[in-house]
Amino acid sequence: MTNNQPSSQPPTTLNVGDVITASLSIYRYNFKTYYFIALSTIAKLAIFWIFLVLIIYLIYQPVSFENILNILPILVPSVIVLAIYSLVILLAMQGLLSRLAYGEIRQQPESVKDARRYIKGRKWVFFRAAILMSILSLLCFLGLTLVLVPIIWFLSLIIPSQGFISFIFFISLLAYLLLFYRLYIISSLMAMPIAVENEINAIKAIERTWKLTKGFILRLLVIFVVGSIIIFVFTFAVNIVFSILNNIFQIILRSNLTLLIIFNLLVSLPISILIQTISIPFEPILRAVIYYDLRSRKEGIGLNLRKQ
Repeated sequence: MTNNQPSSQPPTTLNVGDVITASLSIYRYNFKTYYFIALSTIAKLAIFWIFLVLIIYLIYQPVSFENILNILPILVPSVIVLAIYSLVILLAMQGLLSRLAYGEIRQQPESVKDARRYIKGRKWVFFRAAILMSILSLLCFLGLTLVLVPIIWFLSLIIPSQGFISFIFFISLLAYLLLFYRLYIISSLMAMPIAVENEINAIKAIERTWKLTKGFILRLLVIFVVGSIIIFVFTFAVNIVFSILNNIFQIILRSNLTLLIIFNLLVSLPISILIQTISIPFEPILRAVIYYDLRSRKEGIGLNLRKQ
């Protein structure tokens, strides 16, 4: 980890450009570390899924509709368990990357070993927070629907104008969008308290994120949109180049089915995973920078650091 890089200077307040720039700088100076963490996690999960498929394929031969029905009692629980485990591992990986980036921007870098040890003990807290936030989001949308439907129905009876009804539907759609944005911001940042603060459970993480983000929803939304655009443009550009090269080799090898299969399994698929993994660490880093900025604004954490 780096100790005295420009990316680690703790700013007092950040605008959208500063947040994006700081995130890119932290990722650039720690690219090998962060990329290896993401790649090793993806590779680990890929091996588990491939191993599960191979076991099922080898045990239940030949592959037929009848055999598929026979293995459903084993297949479904296995897939559910592995899916939950995969989600827990991915959430923990994002928490680890966010914790490392947060330490960088605070000028208190932490070793990967120490950070991994801390995150390992809290990986199920990330999962519980994700499940709790999903339930909360469902209840919020259900509650909003139960409120809006009677209102829309009542107003449409009083003022049966097509223009007025269209206006009411537009306002209702706007209410859904505002609720979605609010919940999206919380769900995007709620892992940060778990990753960097002590004695934080799933409920406290959501409450703390709600308080810290209050009053900054529009600004945070713009930051996340810009960050998503950067990830999309980079991934899209790299994928175009890779697709062109991959198609060339596909055309060359299409006459030899064996070589084509070997190429896809041993060359095309691994390279595709390597490319897609590059963008994974950026979002956790972005969350760390945003969280530091929010704490600087509301709790004066940057001022406290400078006094120390």
